[in-house]
Amino acid sequence: MARSTPVVRRSLRLRNPGFLGGRRNGRGYSRRRDHPRLNGRGHRTLMADKELPLWAVRLRQERIRRLWSQKATAIRLRDAADEQTRAVLPAIDSIQRYVRDYEAGKHFPGDLYSELYCRAFGLTRETLFAMPPSAQTHITQSSGRVPTECDARSLTSWITATNTSDNAINDIGQAVSLLAETHTRRPPAQLLTEVVRVHQQIQGLLRTGKQRLSQTRDLYRFDADLLALSSPR
Repeated sequence: MARSTPVVRRSLRLRNPGFLGGRRNGRGYSRRRDHPRLNGRGHRTLMADKELPLWAVRLRQERIRRLWSQKATAIRLRDAADEQTRAVLPAIDSIQRYVRDYEAGKHFPGDLYSELYCRAFGLTRETLFAMPPSAQTHITQSSGRVPTECDARSLTSWITATNTSDNAINDIGQAVSLLAETHTRRPPAQLLTEVVRVHQQIQGLLRTGKQRLSQTRDLYRFDADLLALSSPR
């Protein structure tokens, strides 16, 4: 068979970019290693999945299964937070970058975003993030990865997240102070009723959510003062 001339090759290339030189730079009909394809369940997967942590693959699979984009996932993570936690979360664009980094396996979601993922997907933490202990240790301790700005923001959001407000804490403190000032002039039954009411309010905050460290400290101090008031006089 006669070899094609440069003019013929050029003509064929213009008509069909995938012919001959179309393979260069990963273009044309040659498939790249990380080209997405469908698996047996119809989900788009990457050949690089086997190199990602299992939790990173699972996060992306759960998102794609719901037909959510990464931005839609960021919005749902933000919506999954309570009002006070939502107030300290970063903007949607920042959360979207977190989602992209989580799915790329760059870092493991902290406690705050793990909880938001579980709420958004409607899954337990064991189901969503279950992994061999050795693998988790490798990711969190032995990877040698330098913490990123995203890690710092995630930690800051978790630290500042709270299920109460400073005004609510102050109101509880004033109620405890009032009981301390008037407990000698109140009938024991009435005093005990008020002590139990405030005690239950404090315990409800401590057991059903998370406060800033200073708020938690004040709540424990107020509860200790209440227990002192309820002791026999």
